[in-house]
Amino acid sequence: MKILNFNELLVVAIIFILPSCNSNDKAVTDYGDRISSYPYTINLEEALANPISLNLSDIADSIRYVMLSDEDIIPIRAIQDIEIIGNDIFIHASCEHPIFLRFNISGEFQNIIGAYGRGPGEYLSGSHFSVDKDNERILILRWGSNDYLAYGYTGEFIRKINIVPNKSNSDFTIIEGDKLLKFYSYSEVPGRGVFPEKMLLCSLTDLNDTIINEVSHPAINKNGFIIDRPILIRTALVTYYNNSALINNWGLDTIFKATNDSIYPAFIMNFGEFTPNYIQRYSYVDKDESLNFFNWYGKKTIETETDVFVSYGLNDKAYLFRYNKQSGDLVSMKFNSADLILGYMPSFPDLGFINDIDNGMNFYPDWTNREGNIWIDQIDAVKFINEHSQKAISDSNLTSKSNINQILKKVMGTDNPILRLVYLKN
Repeated sequence: MKILNFNELLVVAIIFILPSCNSNDKAVTDYGDRISSYPYTINLEEALANPISLNLSDIADSIRYVMLSDEDIIPIRAIQDIEIIGNDIFIHASCEHPIFLRFNISGEFQNIIGAYGRGPGEYLSGSHFSVDKDNERILILRWGSNDYLAYGYTGEFIRKINIVPNKSNSDFTIIEGDKLLKFYSYSEVPGRGVFPEKMLLCSLTDLNDTIINEVSHPAINKNGFIIDRPILIRTALVTYYNNSALINNWGLDTIFKATNDSIYPAFIMNFGEFTPNYIQRYSYVDKDESLNFFNWYGKKTIETETDVFVSYGLNDKAYLFRYNKQSGDLVSMKFNSADLILGYMPSFPDLGFINDIDNGMNFYPDWTNREGNIWIDQIDAVKFINEHSQKAISDSNLTSKSNINQILKKVMGTDNPILRLVYLKN
């Protein structure tokens, strides 16, 4: 059986405890000047009848593998978050303790951002970062403190920015300049608490923490919903397209989009006869039954100029869906379960686009750059070696599309995680 790391366990826990957000929920308080074609409704049940193979070469033209140098830094155990800005790669890394690092696009270490600790200009575990490319600075939302810490790209501390005290502050991303998208975490003692009267999924704020737009959390719309176990509603999982953020929150039916002046529904999932209700999807008692309905396994929604890609599980299968925004065409690619997580939950390590660019591992992005034209994931060095050493990657025509052979010649099992940067077609 596969042994889960902490992030995988968090995904498993939250999948079963968050309520869904149906298209009928009045979640957004003000849509603002949204794009006229939004929201799109994606009928996942319909897509099951249209099987297809989704090849990476259909949307991308090259792959770049980046080895992150480990000189002068503690070896990286895992990568929590990445932002690529120009020729810089900013990383929230798990080492002996969480740390924020800057590399260049070739993987050469540049500097550490700030320092771990309790002193002035320092941060603790649970802190999160985002890059303000307009002002060439990094903001870190400190865990346990009501402030942001601002640093220059080279890691020097600039100043502290106080915000409105709120114990529910969890994570954030910078949309543009001083416009921030904030996320919140809520938890209570089992059997003793209820959700706060005002509970937000996310909000758009300025740097002074003034709320410009907000989305109520769908749990407050559920009649009779009472907390009977600790519930952690942590962060949205953000991807980007054209400098706007897609809010991929745990298990919600509605994917919201945030610009510098508004948050609005962008994509609404129609599950048809496989629509889960609260008990069927989130009950600890009915785990087996919940697999008979669409389940979300943590893959983020990805948008391009023409298409939207989402992924859900059904029974013991997982599906990668493609929705064309222009034609409305829907297709799906099916994946079989490799093993079970915690004895009952399917696992799909190959879930992703068929990598026909260099015949390497299947690919689905963990992150995107702000423009959405570079997709990124990470591969553990040992897994990278094991998965690729047996593959026939000898076609000379691939040398202009991927540097996988060069990386295989020098990578070692003790190296930092390998980044895979997929460049989309223009």
